[in-house]
Amino acid sequence: EKLQHIQVLDLSFNILEGEIPSGGKFANFSARSFLWNYALCGAAKFHVP
Repeated sequence: EKLQHIQVLDLSFNILEGEIPSGGKFANFSARSFLWNYALCGAAKFHVP
């Protein structure tokens, strides 16, 4: 709900870990938003384990 107006998300190079949500606004983001965060996992479209 709080992300309803966000159109661009760049979390690359942040040493993040955990599962990337695939619903809501996250359904519109690409793998580019999460580059170089090797500990992330999630949907195949994000190109993470």
